[in-house]
Amino acid sequence: MTFGDRFAENLIGYRNRAGLTREGLGHRASVHSTTIELLESGRRAPKLDTLVRLAGALSITPGDLVEGITWRPGYVGDGPGHYQLSPDDSTAARSGAEP
Repeated sequence: MTFGDRFAENLIGYRNRAGLTREGLGHRASVHSTTIELLESGRRAPKLDTLVRLAGALSITPGDLVEGITWRPGYVGDGPGHYQLSPDDSTAARSGAEP
């Protein structure tokens, strides 16, 4: 699983819980539905302003959308830093049917 995949799971789950289509979320967040599609497919990571808009439109915090994503810094001799993506059992509870 990648950062994009995990973010996509979170976004889809919260959008479905809110009962919104991609178009509806895009309208509420002032973000084009194509951007929502790219984010939900894991092909794009959100810019900070997009993250804040999406969270506001879903009545959640930006932290909720990045739940389960942490950064493990690299150290000299230990290799580069990388994302740690924890499995999230609550994602399944948030998820609903795809549009």
